[in-house]
Amino acid sequence: MRNEKQKPLAPRRKRQGSTIGSWSFITLLCLPLFHQTRPPLFRAENEELRPAALALPQAHAHNDYRHEKPLWEAISRGFSSVEADVHLVNGELYLGHWIPRISDQTTLRALYLQPLSALMSRQNGKVYPNFEGIFYLMIDIKTNAEATYRVLRDQVLQYPVLQNNPHFRLFISGNRAFDLIQQDPAGVAAVDGRLSDLPRHVNSTFMPVISDNFRHHFDWRGEGRMPAEEREYLQRLVLSAHRQGKKLRFWNIPDQPNAWEVLLNAGLDFISTDHLQGLEQFLSAHQKTATAEPSSVVQLK
Repeated sequence: MRNEKQKPLAPRRKRQGSTIGSWSFITLLCLPLFHQTRPPLFRAENEELRPAALALPQAHAHNDYRHEKPLWEAISRGFSSVEADVHLVNGELYLGHWIPRISDQTTLRALYLQPLSALMSRQNGKVYPNFEGIFYLMIDIKTNAEATYRVLRDQVLQYPVLQNNPHFRLFISGNRAFDLIQQDPAGVAAVDGRLSDLPRHVNSTFMPVISDNFRHHFDWRGEGRMPAEEREYLQRLVLSAHRQGKKLRFWNIPDQPNAWEVLLNAGLDFISTDHLQGLEQFLSAHQKTATAEPSSVVQLK
């Protein structure tokens, strides 16, 4: 077996992007305008949230802006981790990836904080009544880190059930105000780490999750077997994160069942997906298999 010291846990390589051609550059500039002309995909979740009977601890709902009712859909399918892209505009937090969707119906408060608070208040602080684990809300901040966090903090403090709750964890990705979050006496949020943070051994209370871009570290694109060298590297990353009490997640993964199978068996804690129904079916089948034949599946930490 290869000595771990022969290969660092920090990123194996950094891909050098090709020079963006003139047409590609124009496309990138125009993309936000295209999104702006589209009608909002979100709507306020006036109907009561109805959580699935079965919680899926490894399910992470990525790209909330692609779903009409992101939180409702994720919770109805048993997802235990959801992601919201947030912009600060005129003192309010709006959802949206490239640009914010400006509407009373598309605020973080309307689509996430209020419905989560109402649901958890009815269920003794839990999203799923029979799930003793943690529900994770990841806020991907797209605007100024410090200013956005201050507004987010003020809003979260209005919902007592979202604070100091062993069944709920809010953590910040994107533009992260490290000092403000770490020095916050209320402990409202944690931060999303990167693979480069693993050698630093940051406290897991402050940094409970390590996330990174899959394509920056692996050449495998989800077809067939993962090369042995990359599989060993992934397993060592998982082990290193778990030794520090952290969970490991990648974005930009091959988002299809063969890749989900490989990543799950390697011990990855969160499978990020844009295909909520497909991952729900996949993980539900795995849970049933684990219940019927516990010795035949990998036990995840």
